[in-house]
Amino acid sequence: MSIFNRLKNILKQKTYKPKEIKTKTPIIGVGTMGRIGGLNFTVLGKIVYDWGGGSWTEYYIEIMPTNEFKWLAVEGTTYELSEEVDEAAPDPKNLREGSTFEMMGEKVYVEEVGRATITLVEGEFPFEMRVNTVVNYADCEIERTGKTVTVEKIGDGAVEVSIGEEIPKSSIEILG
Repeated sequence: MSIFNRLKNILKQKTYKPKEIKTKTPIIGVGTMGRIGGLNFTVLGKIVYDWGGGSWTEYYIEIMPTNEFKWLAVEGTTYELSEEVDEAAPDPKNLREGSTFEMMGEKVYVEEVGRATITLVEGEFPFEMRVNTVVNYADCEIERTGKTVTVEKIGDGAVEVSIGEEIPKSSIEILG
């Protein structure tokens, strides 16, 4: 092999770019049906929040055949399934990252406190949701169990609490 051909091969190796592998992320919208952990669900509503450094989406879903209503939150590659609980919690504006509070006899650790704006509302909810509403929130964790706790105050409304857990994306199957 001549020096010219060797140089040509070296240049090919240095400029080689591997093909980009594209993975298909399922598109979830109002009316989408699927399964989470083997349970059928239908998306009733969709909310997109902007926290200034990014966004996350929450889907209000009905689980069949139990007729339970839950939230599926998606932020980047993180998926969380939660449900609202009727528990008292501090106003998220009064919480600080790294602090703790008691709820349901459990110690709850505050991981993140922030403020977001609702940028998209689609579908049906058991309460009124509006674009441009400010939401104060705290993302927390029950120290003993590791379950997630979200404390939200939407606009001037009451403090709402949801408890859930992260789930693998592979546990979600979109049917249509």
